[in-house]
Amino acid sequence: MRQVPIQQELQQFLANTPPCPKLSANAIELLYQQAELRFFAAHHEVPQPYLGLVFSGVFAMADVALPWQPHDFFGAAISGLSNRPIVAKQSGIVISWPQSALQSDDFAPLWDYFRAQRDEQLHLLAREAPLLRPIEVICHAGVYCCEPTDTIQHAAQRMTDAQVSALVVMDGPKAIGMLTDRDLRRRVVLVGRSVQEPVSAIMSSPIIAMPHDTPAFLAMQTMFSQHIHHLPVTKDGVLYGMVTRTDFLRAEQQHPLFLVRDIQKQTSRDSLIATAGRLQELIRHMNAGGASALEVSVSLTSVFDAITRKAIALTLEQLGPAPCLFSWVCFGSQARGDMLPGADQDNALILERELPVAGSQYFEQLAQQVVSILDACGQPRCPGNMMATNPQLCLSLQAWSERFSQMLNRPTPQALLDATILLDIRLIDGSQALLNALQQDIKQHRPRCDLFIRLLAMQAVACTPPLGLLNNFILDDTGEQQQGLELKKRGTSLIQDVVRVYCVAHNIEQVSLSERLDMLVQQSVLTHKDSDDLASAWQVLQDLRWQTQRQQLQRGEPLSNWQDPRQLNVLNRHQLKDVFKVIREHQQRLKQRFGRDL
Repeated sequence: MRQVPIQQELQQFLANTPPCPKLSANAIELLYQQAELRFFAAHHEVPQPYLGLVFSGVFAMADVALPWQPHDFFGAAISGLSNRPIVAKQSGIVISWPQSALQSDDFAPLWDYFRAQRDEQLHLLAREAPLLRPIEVICHAGVYCCEPTDTIQHAAQRMTDAQVSALVVMDGPKAIGMLTDRDLRRRVVLVGRSVQEPVSAIMSSPIIAMPHDTPAFLAMQTMFSQHIHHLPVTKDGVLYGMVTRTDFLRAEQQHPLFLVRDIQKQTSRDSLIATAGRLQELIRHMNAGGASALEVSVSLTSVFDAITRKAIALTLEQLGPAPCLFSWVCFGSQARGDMLPGADQDNALILERELPVAGSQYFEQLAQQVVSILDACGQPRCPGNMMATNPQLCLSLQAWSERFSQMLNRPTPQALLDATILLDIRLIDGSQALLNALQQDIKQHRPRCDLFIRLLAMQAVACTPPLGLLNNFILDDTGEQQQGLELKKRGTSLIQDVVRVYCVAHNIEQVSLSERLDMLVQQSVLTHKDSDDLASAWQVLQDLRWQTQRQQLQRGEPLSNWQDPRQLNVLNRHQLKDVFKVIREHQQRLKQRFGRDL
């Protein structure tokens, strides 16, 4: 932690921070004189100020999922003293004032503003906060259980007596399944099954559970994507409570992820496209509400996953049964779960076996119709043709295995470019077994692909962050007679490239950046500090990308990843330079680890 001198732009920052424009000239002068600016590195604890204001970075109180971002006030003057620690989620700067500096009557508009904010927050709490706070806020504490040997009748009676719609099936201390009222209707009543059979005959297994401190909107995403209505909640590894879809409906009817529910109900191409059309309005709503890049990414990924599944289902209804098993997979940002507005399609088909002409034509039609629907729903076609409509991306499992084998063992420049996309892969719909088989085959080739790893590392360091020898920004032409920084190509993608090399070298199959970093730490490839630095750098860049796109949305401009650093304040420019230094340092480490001649 280090002291940061007050910058000249503090005046402009305060002038754009409500309610400072309503303060008298004397009050503003007192704020300037008494302000202290302090820099906090990511994950460092922040002493609770009497009154604090976030200048840059992201800060949060422990166990509260809603963070403080630039222009947010916090501290004892607003919410009272608290024993819960405040932590820097991302490196940044806090402006603070002591109580003695705020005694003048000139600060009355400041306190009126905070009181009005509190009243508004209390009014909106039931509608807005639950989906941003930990899941334990809305879950029902306590879980009703039964044993796998209990009869169905006994379990149904227990559900009736307890007035609950689900029981967790316990085998000793281990939760092995769940019995819901839906199971009773579908697997007992409709088929005439004997109620004297054991619960194990009809329970859903295995169960999906989530920790109590999971943000509620992430838990809701899991429930929609997995098509489950009941989600057990754990605390310290022990069952703690249960949350249902109804709980989320009560908590927030306007959350973007509820679009997923409506997508799943559509019965025609036209109705699906019309429903997906609501996504743009929801993005504008999230923009106006100050949603973070993480929330936007989670929501977009969930929505386009749901659109893809429904498009496939509607097309299968039209074409009839598929001639063989298949896997519809996605690559890139959708596979990693870090989509932002404007992300295009990257998808492919894995077929169970080679097919005659008629079978091949079936999957050509499937690919054409699904890609067309996705395009109409707001996910544009890939300009590089990385889509299932490309015959090179609609292959049998054997052909895919041969393609990866050739790519890993006899790498060409094109194969290396393809690898940066194809190695980030996730199932959207169809057979998980086919994708598992392909990944297992890739895994067997990896120990013998030293040349591929070295060349992949060479490619990962070929494009450098835009910093000169004196740590000045190197601006690129945007193509519109302007200059700026391409935050994706020369920012987030560079971090993904470095991490991907380590994952290929160490047989790590995880796809999202956070999961990959966790595995690299577990295998002692990276230290906790390395992981935190890369994660923090990536999040800063994602937030800047989303901030840029938010401004473009407000102005009605086409979306891009270009940022003019001259439009950032001095301290934010320093933060961006620190991010690029982190990337440059890890590129140097990659060179040292995989060959000094890279």
